[in-house]
Amino acid sequence: MTRRMRLLPGATGGNVTARDGHDAEADAAMTLEEFERWLVREICRYHHTPHEGLGRVAPAQMWSTGVESHGPLAPPGVDIEQLTRRFLPWVERTVQSGGVKIDHIRYWHESLAPRLGLKVMIHYDDRTIQEVYPVIDGVLVAAAAVGNYPNVTRPEWDVAVAARRHSGVVYQHAGGQAEIARLVHANRQEVLNAKSRTRGLRDARKRLEREGVSHAAQPANQEVSNVPSWVSVADLHDEGWLKWRDRSAHSSAFWIDFDEARFAVETLVDIAHDEPDERPPCVILVGQSGMGKTSILREAQRRIECDFPEPEGWRDARYAPVLRTVIPASPTSLKINLTLLWKQGWPITTSIHRIADLKVVELLGRQRTRLVAVDNVHAILTAGGRARRDTLDAFRFLMSEGNVSMVVAGLEIAADIFAEDVELAYRSIVLRLPLWPPGEPSQRLILALARGLRIIEPERFAEPEMAEFIWRTSHGVTGNFKRLLHWGHKIASRDGRQRVEFADLRAAAAMLPASA
Repeated sequence: MTRRMRLLPGATGGNVTARDGHDAEADAAMTLEEFERWLVREICRYHHTPHEGLGRVAPAQMWSTGVESHGPLAPPGVDIEQLTRRFLPWVERTVQSGGVKIDHIRYWHESLAPRLGLKVMIHYDDRTIQEVYPVIDGVLVAAAAVGNYPNVTRPEWDVAVAARRHSGVVYQHAGGQAEIARLVHANRQEVLNAKSRTRGLRDARKRLEREGVSHAAQPANQEVSNVPSWVSVADLHDEGWLKWRDRSAHSSAFWIDFDEARFAVETLVDIAHDEPDERPPCVILVGQSGMGKTSILREAQRRIECDFPEPEGWRDARYAPVLRTVIPASPTSLKINLTLLWKQGWPITTSIHRIADLKVVELLGRQRTRLVAVDNVHAILTAGGRARRDTLDAFRFLMSEGNVSMVVAGLEIAADIFAEDVELAYRSIVLRLPLWPPGEPSQRLILALARGLRIIEPERFAEPEMAEFIWRTSHGVTGNFKRLLHWGHKIASRDGRQRVEFADLRAAAAMLPASA
C-alpha cells in the first residue's frame, strides 16, 4: 500500500536523498476527496487479492467464510453513524457560556447548557468544519458551528486562515506598523499637552488665590508674522548643498548637504572616530518618514568607511567599520541579534539562537566595527511591553559588551521609546530633522535637487510661484520634494520632452498620497 502511495503525483517519499531536487508541490494533482476515493479503492483491491499468508485466499473470501461460521458480529440495531463518529479523532474542551471552541470556531448544542464549566470529550471530522460531536451521556451529539462558515474541509480552512494571517503581516510591513507608531505618538503628545496645559491653569489659579501676588492681567502676546519669505532666484544664496558622490560625468549619485543633515553626519563620523568608551553614546535620529534619515545613515557609513579603509593584508574576518541594518517586524532581542549576525555574514542556524547576542559582540570586535546603525527603530512600538523592554536590553548589552557606539533612526516616537530606559536616555544624543519651512530654505533645497537630478533650467523650479507649489504639495518632507521633481521629469520624458513644465509637476502631484 505504501509503495503504491509513493507512485502518486505529489508524493514526497520517505528518503530525503532520493527526493533531492524533486518539487512535490508542483507535481501534486489530487484533492483530498480524490485521494480518499483512491485509498478506499486500493483497500478494496487489497481485500480481493490472493494473500500468501492465507494460503493464496483473498482476505474478502476469508472474511465471508468466517462470518458463515459465527453469529452476528455486531448487535442488532447498532447506530452506524454513532459507531463511525467514535472512530474520529477527539479533543477535550471546557464548556463556556457560548459553547465549545475548536480552532477559533464556536460550536453549540442545547445539551451543553447544563455542563457549563465542565470538560467534555469532542470528536471532530476533518472533512467538515460545520459540526463537531461532543460526548453527552455516552451519546455523540452533533454540535453545529455558530455563525456562517463555508462548507469546506478543515485543512482547506487552515490554508485560508494562514493566507489571511499572511495578508495581515504584509499589511503591517507595508505601513501598518508606521501608522501604529504615529498614532501612539500622537496620543502620547495629546496626553502630555493636556497635562502641561492643566498644570499651567492650576498654577495660575493658585497664584490668583495666594495673597501678595499681583492679579493684574498679563500683557497680550505680540503677534508674529508667519508670512513666508519667498525670494527671487537671483537673491538666493548658493550654499553649496549639492555634493556629487562620484565626479564622473554620468554619475547620478548626489548628496544634499543641508545644515541639519551635515550636522547629523558629522556627529556620527566624530563618534566613530572616538576611541571605545565604557559608556558609548547612542544617537537617536528622528524625523517624519521621508525626511532623509536613511540617506544620512548611508552618507555617514560612506565617510566612515573612507576614513577607516580595510587594513592591507586583512585576513582575519569580514571588515565592517559600520554595521547598518533595519529593525525586523515585531522585534525581539533574538530577531535583532539574528539580523545583525546575517549582516555580519555569519550563517544562521538553530544552534546559534542561544548565543546570538554573544556572537554578535564577538564579531563586532573581530570586524573592527566602530558604529552600529539601526533604521526604522519605531517598529519597537509594535511589540508588547515585555518584548519592548527585552529589545532595549539587547541594545544596551550590545553597546556595553560590544563597546561600540550606536545610532538608531525612526519616527519622532523613537526618542520617547528610548527615554523609557534610564541608562539609554542618559547616553542618548537626540538629532531631529524638522519639516522644511516655506520660503528661502525650501527654495534652496528645490534648486539643489533639480540640479542633482540634472533637470534642464533648474533655477525655474526655485522661483516663488513654482517653489511654493512644490513645498505645499510636498508638505515640507524632503523625500516628497525629490519625488515630485523626479516624477515630473519622467512625465515630460514620456511625452518626448526634455524640458519639465509646470503642468508636469501638477500631474506628478496627483500621484503623491493625499497625506504625503
